Amino acid sequence: MSESNEKIDHEVSESSDLDHFEVETRGPSWLVSTAMARHIEAQLDATPPVDWITFVDLSGARIRVRARAIWSISQSTEAQRADSHARWKRLRDEQRARGDDGDGDERLDL
Repeated sequence: MSESNEKIDHEVSESSDLDHFEVETRGPSWLVSTAMARHIEAQLDATPPVDWITFVDLSGARIRVRARAIWSISQSTEAQRADSHARWKRLRDEQRARGDDGDGDERLDL
């Protein structure tokens, strides 16, 4: 990760037990805690770079993956998910108001 990327340096003050980070790789993705996301990010930023990163996901599984296979680390809080859902709903409602028959972007048909 480049130094221009914002560091994972805060937690949501009243976080839900469903709040998590998603570690996306070339293969599967894993849900991890904020602390584990910080650990993974620190490993990705290490000098010299590491070849492998080991972490534990929210189910307790121990994961070992090549650092270069990690594509992204994304935060997902209850507030973010609610906002995203509301935005997609508004887009879908707008699509329906225009009389679109669904031949467009199928993702809007939630």
